[in-house]
Amino acid sequence: MNKETTELEEITEPQFVPASKWERILYAFITIAMPIISFAITYDDILNPDWQDGHISSYAGILLGGTVSRYFFPFLIYAIIAFGLLLFAPKGFSRSFFIRLGIYTGGILALQYVIILSVFTNGVGAIIAIVGGLALFFSTRFLYRKFGVKKTVLIYIAFFLGFYAIWALATDFRDALSALSLVVIFFFATAPFAVLVIATLTSWHLQKEYPFSRKEVLGLGAWLFPYVAAWRLAILKMMEVYSSLPTQPPCYIATAAAKGHPRFVKSEPVLANNGKIININPQLRYLKFAEICLVIIVPSFHKILRKIYDLVGKKLAQRINHPLLADMAYLMLKPFEWGTRFVMKALFPNLNQIAMKIYQGK
Repeated sequence: MNKETTELEEITEPQFVPASKWERILYAFITIAMPIISFAITYDDILNPDWQDGHISSYAGILLGGTVSRYFFPFLIYAIIAFGLLLFAPKGFSRSFFIRLGIYTGGILALQYVIILSVFTNGVGAIIAIVGGLALFFSTRFLYRKFGVKKTVLIYIAFFLGFYAIWALATDFRDALSALSLVVIFFFATAPFAVLVIATLTSWHLQKEYPFSRKEVLGLGAWLFPYVAAWRLAILKMMEVYSSLPTQPPCYIATAAAKGHPRFVKSEPVLANNGKIININPQLRYLKFAEICLVIIVPSFHKILRKIYDLVGKKLAQRINHPLLADMAYLMLKPFEWGTRFVMKALFPNLNQIAMKIYQGK
């Protein structure tokens, strides 16, 4: 009788996480590995804007970078540890409110980054996160239950290799690496929502078995105090980083051209206001001064030119990733520099002194 009772208890034992070992590994990958990789991808502030453009998405990009998001690392680590322990021994650790609190607050953090990512991508991130996250989560579970873990892994490998090959052929192998960047972007965009799905499902099962008591409500309130404090610090740091950015958009191509061989392009390292070392040369200073004059004299015409340049110039500048290419860009910009200097010299006899004051750094 005791044996039958024990077996019945095991059958009716609530499943907070999947019983299958491989499904638990999938859960661990989504709730532990994916957040860590996503934070690692954006830790170097690669999503920060180039200048103070006033867009709300620029503030969101700064929030996603390591300089600001580090204030949330303790909360992230707590949630990851809670998920890891629950996956390791769900029956034992589910009884601990501190573990359950880590699961609940992990869902709050995931929702936080779903919202920030959506703002950063002007809503596109929300669509990618919801559709991609749900597709990734449920398709993996379906494939695993239908074919097993080995065939599921092979299917995903075949899918990504096929996707990469098609992309490479479609672009004549000129931009094949961008396929890899698309995979990284998809992975980064879906991570918060995938975590949110699992955290929500797990929290729902935990709450059914262990409803909130008065003490636990107080415990959640105690977690909210440092969380709100972290948000305060994050917002202050975000404003500090944003205010350190240039107030005018950069000359993308000229800035890239200044990264050529120093003796050839006549560049020198300058400590910028944001603490970074950048290469500046006279060509960049003259072209930037000409742009400032356009802003003052014909702002409407400058606005049109700037939109075109932002669309084309930034993409071209990203391809100038070698000193020899930068040298070539420097030569290609020479006619524009000479024409600018000829016109500006007639208006400002002391043009050289004025231009040299631009990008002086600290």
